[in-house]
Amino acid sequence: MNTVARTMAELGLAGRKTRRRRGLTRPGRRAAAPDLVRRDFSADAPDQVWAGDMTEIVTSEGKL
Repeated sequence: MNTVARTMAELGLAGRKTRRRRGLTRPGRRAAAPDLVRRDFSADAPDQVWAGDMTEIVTSEGKL
């Protein structure tokens, strides 16, 4: 048994388990949105193709 585990056991402490993240895209839940640009994000002029990304940052107060 290593030193950290032994000391934690003596003090009655336990490690915090992290929750496993589930993927956001689950097959069969609902139909996927159509891929209108067919994964080609190049454009000949401005304002022809718009692309975005949804990033969630988990904080102690919730998601941002």
